[in-house]
Amino acid sequence: MQSEKKEVCILDTSPSDSLGILTLTFDDNKDNELSDGATEHKQYNKSDSVFTNIIAKPDHDGDNLLHAAIISKYSNIAYMLINLIRSYTVLSHYNNNFQTALHLATLTNDSRLVRRLVVGGAKVSLRDWRGDTALHIACRKGYLKVAQAILSPVRYQETEINLYEVPYQQIPQNLELRNADGLTCFLVAIINKCQDIGELLVESGTNVNAFEMKSGKTALHIAAENGDISVINYLVSLRHLDLNLKMFAGYTALQLARMRGRNYVEYVLLCAGAVDSRDFKVVSESDYESDSDDDNTIRLVNKS
Repeated sequence: MQSEKKEVCILDTSPSDSLGILTLTFDDNKDNELSDGATEHKQYNKSDSVFTNIIAKPDHDGDNLLHAAIISKYSNIAYMLINLIRSYTVLSHYNNNFQTALHLATLTNDSRLVRRLVVGGAKVSLRDWRGDTALHIACRKGYLKVAQAILSPVRYQETEINLYEVPYQQIPQNLELRNADGLTCFLVAIINKCQDIGELLVESGTNVNAFEMKSGKTALHIAAENGDISVINYLVSLRHLDLNLKMFAGYTALQLARMRGRNYVEYVLLCAGAVDSRDFKVVSESDYESDSDDDNTIRLVNKS
């Protein structure tokens, strides 16, 4: 069965210039290519800046041509469009969901394209409607290669492919950036049991004692509460981990593990040097007023 070819022509006219035609040819069995209907390779009948404007023009969803190519998983077309662009700022344009090309490439798990965008100057610290950077998304989805592509500093040799100057940006990004749920990338990785990405973030200098902003739980609290032994064993091996940090309610990870009946987690934490404080009691109704509708919730509080 012959593969179906689809051609998309973008026309641009103005009173002072001749007609500009850009034809994108999609073929599933061949490398996607660019033609202008008259010449081969990269010879165009309009200036490069005009092509940049055409590529950057958004549709009703706010998606430009680069966004559309990434969403459709036409990687070769996306590469071609990046090579046509003459301004790094186009790579960081938002669509109506506050997603950039880097967010979209991360969602499609295309690590090579993610790296090309980073090398091309796409801003790694921009956040979408959920407050997520592209790295937050990679941590949630468990995309290790994508996370590596975002976190690896750009080498000079990689930038030689760019046809424009790219300003300096901090890579790895500020790993303390939080999303709308108050989570750093490290916390997102631990919550979603992506230990390999968590280890990568630690190597990149993340704060292992960072806490989420709703209840003050650290990664150790989260792993202890969930009974995640593999993550617990990894966390207690880290030099800078504080075993005795308290969440907003005043509980350490050891106390949370004990409350949840995670006996082996409790044993591991005690062996690692966590302070054994049994100074808590079940709270009476007069001591505590709950906003929860769940009457079966365990209610504990420090006596202090």
